[in-house]
Amino acid sequence: MGVASACWTSLTGVISLREARRSAEHLFMVTQDCILVVNEDGMVQQVNPATKSFFRIQTSQLIGYQLQNLLPELKADPVV
Repeated sequence: MGVASACWTSLTGVISLREARRSAEHLFMVTQDCILVVNEDGMVQQVNPATKSFFRIQTSQLIGYQLQNLLPELKADPVV
C-alpha cells in the first residue's frame, strides 16, 4: 500500500517564508534594543546580543532565567 501526500504551498511561498525568516533573524541579531524570548512560564529561551550590555552578563547565562528574576518590577504573569 502506498502513501501519498500533497503539498499546497507553492515554491515561491516557501522561498518567501525563508527570506522572511532570514530577515527576522538578522534584525534580531543586529538591533541595539534588548530582546528576550520567553516561554509561557516566563523562562528565557533566547536573547539577542544587545542583552549582554543591558544586563551586564553573558547572553548564554540568561538562558533559563526567570524573566521576573531579571526584571522584578514586572508582574508575575509575563504574558501581557
